[in-house]
Amino acid sequence: EREYNTFHGLEYEYQENNTDGKWYEDHVRTVIEHKETADYWMKLTAYRYQKPRTRNISVPIIRGDEGTGKGRLFCVDQALLGDRYFLITESMENQYGKHNDCDTVQINPKCVKPYSIDNYANVAMISNNNIVIDSERRTLYIYNGSDYKDDTEYWNDWTEKCKDKKTMQKLYNFFIEYDIEGFVPKNIPTSEEKMQKTIERWDPSLQWFMKYLETDPTLEKWGEDSRGNKYIETSYIRDTLYDLHYETWNSCKKGDEFKFFKKETEIFQITNQRISKDKVVKVLKVRKNCIEKANKKYSSYKNLQQTDNSITTVKEANPDDFKQKYDPDELDR
Repeated sequence: EREYNTFHGLEYEYQENNTDGKWYEDHVRTVIEHKETADYWMKLTAYRYQKPRTRNISVPIIRGDEGTGKGRLFCVDQALLGDRYFLITESMENQYGKHNDCDTVQINPKCVKPYSIDNYANVAMISNNNIVIDSERRTLYIYNGSDYKDDTEYWNDWTEKCKDKKTMQKLYNFFIEYDIEGFVPKNIPTSEEKMQKTIERWDPSLQWFMKYLETDPTLEKWGEDSRGNKYIETSYIRDTLYDLHYETWNSCKKGDEFKFFKKETEIFQITNQRISKDKVVKVLKVRKNCIEKANKKYSSYKNLQQTDNSITTVKEANPDDFKQKYDPDELDR
């Protein structure tokens, strides 16, 4: 009673026995090869229309080459939602600020005290770039295939469908009847595209460490403390890490080589270690129970490298680079 509801309903209302969405679903399952991702996309889209007052939580990110029709899926949403509830912007930050996944949105009009309103907006992104956002949280990475790349006749027909109200009415009915029983938007499938993007975002230091595991999977060439944690002197690998950062990102300063390891405190530790009676050195330490986890992570990384040549290549880790400096016999094991 004390609130004014500005939501006036969607562009269409449900009509029984008048559905046709096969053309849309056929398109989705053609351009999205990963079955679980295609299933999720269909249910997510239907969920958006069956539950318009509930935010989807997940953020689809569609990536692909130019001319493959990445944005055409959203032409359908624009037609079904109407211009009142559909917005295209080059910067979400300009619309929502830095925290666009919050449950409320801060409204800050001129000469009026700021106030908050509930946030029901669902967000999606389109890009030609390999890296789209800094966070993997709640993202659904989708690679849009090139099946209809530069197919003018196909896309002209798609545009006409989006303009035709009878076609859109049938598609809206299709989404309302689509089975979403048991569907939970936050249960986002891990597609190969998302795994690839996650790996490409790894800090070069972690990529180096994963490569090292290939040559020494149990870190036998490293020292081991009394608790079974593996370690290596930072002085032995500092220059290698610096060069790797510089070659990969061209943005590493002296002293930043171990920044990643310092953040991942559950796995790594930068600390002092006594290696003999009168010698204490700074070491990179890997906690005992984390080596197996690292190996599993590297296994996924290696498999993706074999199946997709577009993944960023990393500098090979060669233990011989510091073998002459490193004599295990000098370490108190």
